Amino acid sequence: MCGSTRQRTRAATAWIGLLALLSIAQPPVVRAEAGRNIPTSHKPKPPNPPPTAKPNYLTPMQEPTFLGTLTRIAGDEGTAYAPCSSPSCRWALQVRQTYSKIQPWNSTGTLLAIDNNSAKSMGFGPSHMLLDGSDYTPLDFPSYPYPDFGDFRWYPGPNQPYTQINVSIAGDVLRWVDVRTGMTRSGHEWKFEPQAVQQIGMGEGNISEDARYIALGRTTEVKRGRFQTHVFAVDMYKNRVGDTSWTLPDCDLAPNNNCKVGWFSISPDAHYLVVKYADQGDDDGENKDCVRVFDFNQATLTFTPRPMRRDPPCGLRRNGAPLDRTAGWVYPLKHADMTRSSGVREALIGINSCPDAWSSLGRILRIDLATGDLVTLSPPDAGSDPPRWLTEASAMHVSCRNIDRPGWCFVSYDHSPGKRFDDEIVALSTDGRGSVERFAHQHSYDHEPDLTATERFRAEPHAVPSRDGHRVVWSSNWCWPPTTQPCLEPADVKTYVIDGIGPGGRSNRPRAGPDMRASTDPDPGPAIGLKLVPNPFARSTTIHFELPRDGMVRLEVFDTQGRRMATLADRYFLSGAHAILWDHAPAAGPVVAPGVYLCRLTAGSLNDQKQMVLLP
Repeated sequence: MCGSTRQRTRAATAWIGLLALLSIAQPPVVRAEAGRNIPTSHKPKPPNPPPTAKPNYLTPMQEPTFLGTLTRIAGDEGTAYAPCSSPSCRWALQVRQTYSKIQPWNSTGTLLAIDNNSAKSMGFGPSHMLLDGSDYTPLDFPSYPYPDFGDFRWYPGPNQPYTQINVSIAGDVLRWVDVRTGMTRSGHEWKFEPQAVQQIGMGEGNISEDARYIALGRTTEVKRGRFQTHVFAVDMYKNRVGDTSWTLPDCDLAPNNNCKVGWFSISPDAHYLVVKYADQGDDDGENKDCVRVFDFNQATLTFTPRPMRRDPPCGLRRNGAPLDRTAGWVYPLKHADMTRSSGVREALIGINSCPDAWSSLGRILRIDLATGDLVTLSPPDAGSDPPRWLTEASAMHVSCRNIDRPGWCFVSYDHSPGKRFDDEIVALSTDGRGSVERFAHQHSYDHEPDLTATERFRAEPHAVPSRDGHRVVWSSNWCWPPTTQPCLEPADVKTYVIDGIGPGGRSNRPRAGPDMRASTDPDPGPAIGLKLVPNPFARSTTIHFELPRDGMVRLEVFDTQGRRMATLADRYFLSGAHAILWDHAPAAGPVVAPGVYLCRLTAGSLNDQKQMVLLP
């Protein structure tokens, strides 16, 4: 099917060359900075972006609408790349990052992992590659992908930037692997029964941000149309494995109670297990994207339903009764990711899955995992003319992998001609103030009828931010907006990066160099104390600190009378740099009043404190 599409469309090669010469970018619109709102429903709607010629491989250009630096980081099908120790190393037809919830950059930003899909079966070399994380040139690691390479997540701490946490293809081994050598790190391998693990959280889970806990498991069909999901936790610091026989409680979802799970994951601070159930049917009255939250006991590695204080607005049990909030059910979201919304609060951010509530709540919502309370991140319809949600493009995926720049999550919007955020990558502030940063048009169209289901999935952008939140990687077949000619190659999916810093991007980012093959990991360096940006502040401030080694950290806020006003962190941190957002709201109760406060950091022998000024 792809072959026929290529034959049909390659005749238009001359036309696309002419298009590249004639395309004229619309006047640039500067993207919003943090803390500013983009005018939406009360401004004339912008026209569709004009066709933009597909960028050349590794030739940076300025994104015409939002002015960032755009780079295609995968070459044309069949062209060779070097260095590569495997024979005939060539780019495949489809090259992309893995998924919206999986961070492709390692912890120091020096490596970027991508999939050279089907390259191995085509004789084009390995199907998984590592690129320089800054200039995106291929790197040659003869042992990568390592034997039995399966689902992976990068180790999140800067003290082990070359380590991937990997589940084997056979689903019987969890291990920490050094990508330079392909060797398992000593003392970091756990073996299970064959097929005990289906990827990491069914392919969409993540490890806790201190790299200590992970939730694993599998779904089996116990009888026709009835499913059962086993979930267990692993404490990877103390080599403890939870009860592998435990199963999720019966979901009891209408209409047929099949309880099939879409994905599950430990939360960033490992306080919760979040389970997202697959759609239970195709009819309007059936359950969609139901989400359930469980408390995670780190001492016993067990899970129990988390009682919520807000009833889910949609979703029914098999007997027609509404879902029970005391059993952990929360507002249903699709294509969601988890993050810390502020302080130590953990949240699920995703796309509103109750269509009847779009007009009153908006499309992108934040769900507090402790309470089930929700906050709107994209403007709702209430009181607007025309209705805002009717003018906002359909959202596709959410990614909050910018863990070193808290306070934002990134949304891939679908092609929706004439609507706000049409075909865009947009960062939304997670505090509900409505601020946005607009990064790029994705130029991808995944509805071409000639595409197979796999090819359509790979044409979905699945935009993922870098850890610092200033760059975004996504996939595109460069077929949007449409023109009078057919798309040249709808199955030709390549990977792109936008650097939102501006023309030229950052020139001082660390690059992979000769020391990449060093036998020891880099020294994290001396400790650096507290830094607050901004200070004074009116709404929120980000607290920065750096640790010389892994350990327990306590971060607290006191008033001038010595009374503790907030505990922002009390947990295990990895060595390296960290940033925590504080919006002057305690865990419960009213916000803290304007005034002078003291921020205090305690981490082993390191003690530091800084005065902070909260403005009215």
